[in-house]
Amino acid sequence: MKTGFLVNNAFTDHMVLQRNKPIRINGFATPFVAVYAEMNGVVVSARAAKDYSWELELPPLNAGGPYDIRIYTAHGASKKIRDVLIGDVWLCSGQSNMEFFIWRDEGCCLVEKEAKALMADTADMNIRFLRVDHSINPLVECDMLPENSYWSLPTDSERLAWMSAVGYYFGKELRKFDPSVPIGVISSSWGGTRIEPWIPEEYYRKANLTAKLDYLAKVRECTSEDYAKKTADKDNDEKFFAWIDSFNNFAPEKTAVALTEWIKPDADLSSWERKEFAGIVEPKTPGITWYKKEISLPENFVGSQLSVFFGALNDEDEVFFDDVKIGETTCHTVEWWAMPRLYMIPVEKATAGKHVISVRLKDHNGSGNFSGGAYLCSSATSEKIDLKQGEWYKKNEFAVDFEKIGRRPGNLPGFVLFEYGIPSCLYNSMIKPLTVLEISGVLWYQGCSNAGEPREYEGLQKLLIEAWRGIWKNPKLPFLICQLSAWYEQRPDNRYPDNFWKDHEPNAKNGFQRLREVQKLAAEEIENVGLAVTIDIGDHSDIHPTNKHDVAKRLAACAKNFYYGVDVPYLCPDCESTTEKDGGLLLKIKNVGDSLYLKDATEIGEHMFELAGADGVYKWAQAKLVGKDEIFVFADDVAEPKTVRYAWSPFPPFANIYSSDDLPLQPFRTDTEELY
Repeated sequence: MKTGFLVNNAFTDHMVLQRNKPIRINGFATPFVAVYAEMNGVVVSARAAKDYSWELELPPLNAGGPYDIRIYTAHGASKKIRDVLIGDVWLCSGQSNMEFFIWRDEGCCLVEKEAKALMADTADMNIRFLRVDHSINPLVECDMLPENSYWSLPTDSERLAWMSAVGYYFGKELRKFDPSVPIGVISSSWGGTRIEPWIPEEYYRKANLTAKLDYLAKVRECTSEDYAKKTADKDNDEKFFAWIDSFNNFAPEKTAVALTEWIKPDADLSSWERKEFAGIVEPKTPGITWYKKEISLPENFVGSQLSVFFGALNDEDEVFFDDVKIGETTCHTVEWWAMPRLYMIPVEKATAGKHVISVRLKDHNGSGNFSGGAYLCSSATSEKIDLKQGEWYKKNEFAVDFEKIGRRPGNLPGFVLFEYGIPSCLYNSMIKPLTVLEISGVLWYQGCSNAGEPREYEGLQKLLIEAWRGIWKNPKLPFLICQLSAWYEQRPDNRYPDNFWKDHEPNAKNGFQRLREVQKLAAEEIENVGLAVTIDIGDHSDIHPTNKHDVAKRLAACAKNFYYGVDVPYLCPDCESTTEKDGGLLLKIKNVGDSLYLKDATEIGEHMFELAGADGVYKWAQAKLVGKDEIFVFADDVAEPKTVRYAWSPFPPFANIYSSDDLPLQPFRTDTEELY
């Protein structure tokens, strides 16, 4: 008897399971079929329900391993998960500074020398990684992780290169802290995302946030035409699409030849370059490149609906089955560069025997690639052909000359569905499938994209923490927040001079310092919420500072207190009280360790402190350390100061006041002005 059987794909070889917690495993099977799991000599069972779902539970284990888990049915279906460790599992989530990769050839990454040295350090096999691939689902909560999401070893350099640098360093810190406990680090982040997509719909309903629910309802009512509808920024959109037209028509003669000759199933490939599938992910020259692969359809595929799936193709594409175009994705599609492709093959074309699949890939920036899996699937048998196996052939249709058409406009079209971020769409696809796994805690580094609405963010941040604690059924789940770093404006290719701030006046209403305060308040008001202050390791011209090691060390210090119960310094210095004295304010600072000190300086720098009198008008002030836990702040043009602010700007230039525990004085203010 043949039965269907599927295990949640969060369970793969080399995974880490949370110690001292029941081990839940779930999946799908033919209704009423018994499913068994065997691990460490224990066998448990469950029966698939009418909706095909099943879940079983193995008993908790202490830290250790490796183990194998065998999951099977009485009808012969079986899956073995090998090399499983039992330890502590930490979830890293947020936007680009959490996603910030250890190394890749473009985008956010550590400096090359540091990254390659890090990737060469693979001696510790008791730290494992799961990077969740990008996926969007505004419609339903998903049971399975996105394609190409699986646990990997630190020796897998290709996977490690795409791992969160903060997550990697954090895991290494915990391994040094207790080498007897394996560490699993899950990275489920997406650069540029707001907080709303990470919150479950259920909790928007509990909080009665009707605007978010109405927005989600409108998304679900969208037609396919609505998905391509753009916002009112017509000038930007017209420039963008004019450039796309110039790109596509850059070499019309070459394009004409390709679309008439190269498209043929029997095209002469003697001049084409042979490629292994893994080679296709390498960066290429901007332009249009063809990839062709010969396949053989078995008899049992004939007569069924067949589809071709790619995890994503960057940037745009057309895909052909023999000489028939079966689908395309253009920049009129929301998040076209990251959307999985699923194209249907006409039933009448799916004959047994040899066929050719061709991909015409349009690479706008020189970083185009295939990512994720690649399959030809049969709906009738649920079988699939792995298109990654075997040879592909590659040939460039043309390379564009940016001197002639310029580079693609930086501002992408604004699509209705991503105007503010679809509520719940990333929780559904990138977090919900993980909830079967027990975790030690959460590392959260996000907020840049919500910096314009700090008051709203305050409520949403609390809702996110409540939601994830509720979903994991752990009301005290440690939630460790990384406070936004110092930053002024994104222009890494045309950087500001380091003294750009000289002529700036105090400005309290920039979104970054207000959102930092909201993050600080969460740590002060919510139990088991920690804050890693990073005001000292920012970059005025790049929102992605490369020092992720200190970020991870400070998060690890929080983890040691909130999860491991070890009393190590993690609270950054903060203002405890102020006293008017000698025409200035004497600040009493708490959390100083043995004493405050200035790092790499003999005096406190400019534009760090501000003073205001009774009129509430702030002026730049001078300051000096006058005791182990005291700072005296004064300003010539503020005769009777009442309130003080420290590091209250997007990019405070000299955040060099530290406790003896090497933790920076955190941004603060003593006034109660309504700033947001």
